[in-house]
Amino acid sequence: MNNRLFEVRKVLKMNQDKFAASIGMKQNSYSQIETGQIPLTEKNIKLICSTHKVDENWLKTGIGTMFFENDIAETSDEKEILSIFRRLTAEMQEFLLDMGRKLVEKSEKKEKLG
Repeated sequence: MNNRLFEVRKVLKMNQDKFAASIGMKQNSYSQIETGQIPLTEKNIKLICSTHKVDENWLKTGIGTMFFENDIAETSDEKEILSIFRRLTAEMQEFLLDMGRKLVEKSEKKEKLG
């Protein structure tokens, strides 16, 4: 999990001091978490996820996407699809994307034919 925490911080373009401050920590304590010297508490996981819109499942497991994209899903079906997608392994996500692309391609061909 500490590698994913490092990844989040880098994507956000924050140094350890700024990231630590954003979740109410001192840089030295945060550094020990990121390097795996001390564990990340459940409280800090929740705080990181809510502050930076990080998907908790991704942070804990590496499955899904790094950040929530709440504004993408408009309907309950879209929200359900995103929820399901985030719980899949990377391999299964790729399979689902491939199937979705094939369905779109087939649908577009059908529309062109009339």
